[in-house]
Amino acid sequence: MIRQGTFKDKLQILSLIKEFKDTKAEMVKFDINKVSDITNKCIELGTVLVLDEGMQIRGATVGMLFHSLMSYELIYQDLFFYIQKSYLGHTKSILSALENRCKELNVGRISMATMGDNPRLDRLYELLGYSILEKHFSKELMHEKTNA
Repeated sequence: MIRQGTFKDKLQILSLIKEFKDTKAEMVKFDINKVSDITNKCIELGTVLVLDEGMQIRGATVGMLFHSLMSYELIYQDLFFYIQKSYLGHTKSILSALENRCKELNVGRISMATMGDNPRLDRLYELLGYSILEKHFSKELMHEKTNA
């Protein structure tokens, strides 16, 4: 069952985020306290959906809402989208539920990201009507530690 995520789901959602991070260790930093805070905000916004299979969360999408600087339309930006391998058959259903939830929230555009090279997910997005709007490049900035 795909449903809106709640605070009762939070520990399982954080566990999924950690599971995802472990598959992308070199690409993702993980601070459980910060991830927990952001997840709380998204649950409050109603922008968390979970794949609940027998009280076990097997997938989730977590996102934030913001207004476009250019058009001022409301945009859903995914922060996390992950489904455990044995439940990947639910991917289209979760995306469909996400689109319906975004319509309820008067979102004008959904922005989904992929990490690294993921041609299967890219193809699925395109089949579902998503198009590449822009490419994002990322660079980690190193900061000097200050003695306080």
